[in-house]
Amino acid sequence: MDIERYVRWLVRTAKPAPPDGTMIKTVGVSEFVQDIEATFFTGLDMVTAMRPEDTILVQDTSSRSGWQPS
Repeated sequence: MDIERYVRWLVRTAKPAPPDGTMIKTVGVSEFVQDIEATFFTGLDMVTAMRPEDTILVQDTSSRSGWQPS
């Protein structure tokens, strides 16, 4: 059985840590892991970087957003 949990972490530091790749120290920003500190190693964990320049912002028009058209 595979379980995938998609959570977001804010990177605090990253430095080489042979033989386990890069050591990435983080703090959680997603609701499930908010304010939890964690350390990941790129040689052991699947890490995917989210680059701001690759982000597309879209307007939230759901009823929960509080936005009302003029």
